[in-house]
Amino acid sequence: MTIMTTERKMQAIALFGMLAIVLSFGIQTASAGPLGGGDSFENATQIYSGYSVETWLDKGDEDYFHITVNPGQMLVLTGTIVSADYGAMYQSIYDENISVLNTLDIKQYPYDGSSSSLMTVSFDSEKDHYKLYIRTKADSYVIGSGHFQYSLDVSVEDHYDANSETDAGDTFDAAMNISHGSYDGFLSGYYNVNDGTHDAWSSKDRGTDNKDLYKLSLEAGETINVKLTPPDNVKLKTKIYNEDRATMNSIESPATGVITRSSWTAPSAQDVYVLIERADNYPSGTYHLDISVEPPGEHGLSIASFETPSTTATETILKANVSITKTTSFDTWYIVVVSGVNDDGYPIAGTACVKLACDSVTVPVWICVPPGAETGDYSLYADVYAVDWDMVASTGPEVVTVTS
Repeated sequence: MTIMTTERKMQAIALFGMLAIVLSFGIQTASAGPLGGGDSFENATQIYSGYSVETWLDKGDEDYFHITVNPGQMLVLTGTIVSADYGAMYQSIYDENISVLNTLDIKQYPYDGSSSSLMTVSFDSEKDHYKLYIRTKADSYVIGSGHFQYSLDVSVEDHYDANSETDAGDTFDAAMNISHGSYDGFLSGYYNVNDGTHDAWSSKDRGTDNKDLYKLSLEAGETINVKLTPPDNVKLKTKIYNEDRATMNSIESPATGVITRSSWTAPSAQDVYVLIERADNYPSGTYHLDISVEPPGEHGLSIASFETPSTTATETILKANVSITKTTSFDTWYIVVVSGVNDDGYPIAGTACVKLACDSVTVPVWICVPPGAETGDYSLYADVYAVDWDMVASTGPEVVTVTS
């Protein structure tokens, strides 16, 4: 028989004690912080993106963690019951005021294998950063051995707007300054997915980043064109506001994933705002924004024809028809002027206004020929002006003979 010395007895006792501690607290991955979490919100364990832990919960046990997330970032939390026995737990995300932002009930049955659920929360730019709490609580429903093994995986994803390091504001005062170009943006979701097994949610998508507001400067007569491409499973709204924050154009995707286009021409130099907003309860996702600015004069407008009567008389109304074709999509006003003089320089003129997008119209222009007008031949021209009185198109002359 081998006799164990006192020294070897002490080594064996120490080794057994270390093994008991490992079995009591569970297995921790290399990226984890302390095993498990704190026992209350006040004693929550601080963690960071990439945190991962696997440990045991007994019936009624609770683990608490806290993490900091910035505007434009998304907290992604995956909770999994990995033991083969029965298990049931609640996982919840709270804000710094201990208000629930997202919560899931996860149940595990021996015949299912592992049960896993996913929660996400993303945030707007109201604060510089957000302190969040994560709580895992073992349900009293736990049967069998009375305890189970679970894992927690935490990551923070960057979803910044318009090539920035933050979230675009959701108020006029907090609007993000941009220029024309192509940008990606991100909006939070409000969406649940059923796991199809236990009539429970397998994922919940939440957040406060429901809209993004951008600001850019336009010169007089410049036109902003906005093309918005939403995620395939999302409907979005686009609004263009003028410097007075009045809505100049508003459009919504008619169906999920449908691209929309909107435009507006600034009558004067000013800052304009572009709002991108989630239309309803949809998943979080990245949208693509294309913004172009057309300089004044690039209206795609031409005069197709200009018709006048060959003769008219003094004390009558002369009617001229100006047919206009416009190929660009933005909607704006134009002034149509028909005017001319006779050989001695005596003038006659008339004006009309028309609002056009992509269209072809015939605009009637009425000219009053006064009683004292000189008789003779008048050479009339048709001119179309933008609202800033920049000439867009011109044609003529058409000769009209005025008689007494």
